[in-house]
Amino acid sequence: MGLFKQKKSKFWWMSLRVNGKRVKISTKAGNKQLAEKIYAKRLLAIEEGRWFPNEAKNRTFEELKDRYMRDHSRVRKTPSSTDRDEYSFKHLSGFFGGLTLADIS
Repeated sequence: MGLFKQKKSKFWWMSLRVNGKRVKISTKAGNKQLAEKIYAKRLLAIEEGRWFPNEAKNRTFEELKDRYMRDHSRVRKTPSSTDRDEYSFKHLSGFFGGLTLADIS
């Protein structure tokens, strides 16, 4: 974890662990001192539980389902796989329907 520069990139990047998963994010800063400040601010937000709080509170399971079907399933999968996704979501909607993403863990 920390700051690093990727090949052919003029920006500094951050490597973080969030919920046990490694995440790499560009600081969009070419100056190392500025990148260090951005990195420290992001670490503080994660520690305080403020990382992506508004997005999860404002999005519902139905919105996630609709976006997945529209942007992934219908575009990248065969018709039979898309039918299977719709069938699976039908059952999941009975349990998660009406919940925000923040309510699902």
